[in-house]
Parts: sequence; structure tokens; C-alpha cells
Amino acid sequence: MKKISTLLIIIATLFTLSCEKENFSNPEFSSSELFVYNWLTAGIVPVNEELKIDPMISPVQGTDISWYLNGTLVEEATNQPSFTYQRPEKREDDVLKLVVKRGEITREYTMTLSLRVDFFLPKEYQHKVVGFIASDATDKDIDWANLTHLIVSSAVVDASGAVEAPSLGKINLSNLIETAKKEGVYVLLSVSDNIDPVTGRGPWGNANFIQAIETKEDELIANIVAELENNKYYGVNIDCNLTNPMITEEQALKVKAFVAKLHEALPDKDGGGKMLLSMNAFPVWNDNVIQSWATISEVDWFNLVAYGFDDIVSHHHARYDATFTSGANKWLGYGVPKEKLVLGISAYGVRYDWPTDGTAVGWSNASLYTSHVSYKNIVNAHSGAEVSTKNHGDYSSGYIDEASGIFFDSLISAEEKANAVITNQWGGVAVYSVEQDTHDEKSLTKKLYQVLNNQ
Repeated sequence: MKKISTLLIIIATLFTLSCEKENFSNPEFSSSELFVYNWLTAGIVPVNEELKIDPMISPVQGTDISWYLNGTLVEEATNQPSFTYQRPEKREDDVLKLVVKRGEITREYTMTLSLRVDFFLPKEYQHKVVGFIASDATDKDIDWANLTHLIVSSAVVDASGAVEAPSLGKINLSNLIETAKKEGVYVLLSVSDNIDPVTGRGPWGNANFIQAIETKEDELIANIVAELENNKYYGVNIDCNLTNPMITEEQALKVKAFVAKLHEALPDKDGGGKMLLSMNAFPVWNDNVIQSWATISEVDWFNLVAYGFDDIVSHHHARYDATFTSGANKWLGYGVPKEKLVLGISAYGVRYDWPTDGTAVGWSNASLYTSHVSYKNIVNAHSGAEVSTKNHGDYSSGYIDEASGIFFDSLISAEEKANAVITNQWGGVAVYSVEQDTHDEKSLTKKLYQVLNNQ
């Protein structure tokens, strides 16, 4: 122990002698020297939490320091070498700027301050703009700024009650849902029979969904809930195909009971409350058979599929009078509250090319002479197509004089439909499907969002 004590005394003595010989002084800077270290260009902050931005400014003495938040001088932080930022409850980024001046030297540094999304903060809106997204889509097909809800189409039901997850091409579902969370857009999963990804309509006579409800209801509900939970969806859309003409009122009531039972089984969504539940409704010749669906109180809104009505004569497949407004009025009469009615608008057109050799055209062979073209392809191939219009008496549509005619919703007819939603105080619109739309000034989705939300 004596040796250790002696060693400590020697070390202390050497340290003291060393300090006596060292002559410390502050560094000197010329008037042309100014240094800023430890500056970051981005920060991510949870709502209501603070982030201290503390760069190393050298020299501080004789340097003017100014902090600007979104272009406005923060006076109380003037000449303070650090800044404390508190994140407000909003999705938009803030921009913090540091300006330092010393003599004739001025340096500026900016930092983007983003929201760290620990919970879902939905965007505010006046009317819903729901976008369906189907297969062969990419991340660039989603215009987050002009959507309030996104429905992924679709998980296909088998008669056994199994649910096949949707195929989204190049989209990573997990990344999509995380991006939606940051953008304040709800993402729902559509559950359906087999459907055509271009038109959103099913093949004639396909009734697997109804069959599964009748025979495997518990398994079906469990499989749907598992798909929702495993992928962190915010809700589910029920698309029970009505192209099966054999559906009965009794079966429709079974669907109604199934939807109520599914709602009971739905888990809470992020932020609390039940997951969202929407349902497709159809303005067709036998929709009186399924009118009981209109009074399913658990449904948050109904997507009226007011498109996809190809014909054996050339006209618009999504007529304003025969499907959009009349279909809406019919379902309102069945009992749908007006704020729960979301009107479907298609982002594709129908190209008719009737035979010229005298072949008779009827329902059995009409599909041989019709094809579906995305809105994006129509406007890219035909200059001015986005503002084209054909007057049909009670309504208008986009129109290209090619073959026997291409009919589609243009910006003009889409705006007519959006104005009808506003006038009648309906819930909004649903676009099928967003990957068939453009993402520039010709965009249907953008036009609809601007009209419906006063932008």
C-alpha cells in the first residue's frame, strides 16, 4: 500500500509541474475566419417533442446569429448559439435556417424538420377522394397529395373461405402503408371475387364470395382479419360481385349479416376505434335484390360502382344520367345516408370497333368488338383528349372519334360529377383505378380533389 501511495504522489507532482510549464490561451481568429461544425441537414421529431439544434460556431464572440423558421425570424433566438425546436401537430415539413455573420462573412445553413410518425394523423378534407389501386402498379402511380383514402384491390375470396393476398406488381406493401401513414391517407384492403384489374368488374356468374359466406363464414372472417392485421391496414372494403344474376334476396341478407359480423371482429386501427369498413354498391337492373345492404349501419361509406356498363351500341360506359346520378338516387332511396355515398368514377375508357361486314352484334359477341383503354393512354395518344367533350343530351363525356368511338370521363365530365357531389352533399368520389390516371395537370384524381376540397 505504501508503494501505491508513493506512486500517486509522484504522478500528481508531475502533473502539477506539467501544468505550470503549459501556457494556455484562447485561439485567435482573423476577420475572415468563421467556422460552423456539427450542422445536420435534416431532423425527424415526434409531435410535441423538442429537438435541440446545437452547432459549434467559432468564434461566437463578435458573430451575429439569426434563426429563421419557415422564413420568419425567431427574434427570441437572436444571437443564441443553439435553437430548441418543438414539433407541431402537422404533416408538412418545417425548414429551419441558421444565418451567421462576422464582419463581411455571411454563411447560411438549412435543416428540414419532419414529423416522426409514431401514430396516424389523417389529413383534413371536405369530401373523400378514394383511389383504388390494382395490379401492375408502381409507387409513382399514387398521388398522395390528392387522395384521402386508398383501397388496395384486391384480396380474392375462394369458395373455401381462403383469401388470396393482392398482387401489387412492383409495390412493396409495407412501404406503401408506411408512406400513407406519413401522408395522412387511410389504406384499406378490398376483398372480392375475381375481378378484372382494368375495369374492377367480375366475370359473369362468379359467386365464390357469396358461397364462402354461406358455407365458411367463420373461416372467411378469420382469414380477412389476419390479412388486415398482418399488413397493418386501416380497414376493409367489401366487393361482393353482383355480376352473378342468380343472387337472391335471401343471399343478400346473408351478406348483410356477414358484414355486421365482420365489423364486430375487426381490430382497432392505429389511433383507436374500429378499423374502417366500406362496401361497393351497384346501380344495376336487379339492385333491388340487394337493397338491404343500404341499411348496414356498420358500413362507414358505400362506393357506388357507376361505371363499367359496356353496351351493344356506342355510348359512355359511365353515364352521368343512367348510372351516376340515377344510381345515387336509387341507393339513397334504399336507405344509404347521403354523407355515406361515394360515387365511382373510372380512369379508363371503352373503345368500340363494330364490324363492317354485316355481322350482327348482340350481348353474346359484343365483347369481341370492345376493348378498355386507360385514361393515361388515351390522353397521351390524343392531344387535347383530357378536355374533349361529347354532348349526350343529359350529360357529356370525353370522346375520341376513332373506330366506332372511344368514350371516357374527361376533366370536363369529371368536374360535372364532382359538382353533383357538392350540390347533393354526398360523401365524395372513388377513382378506379389510380394507376390508369396521369400525374400531371391532366390528372382526373387531381381535378376531383381540387373541386371537392376547394383548392
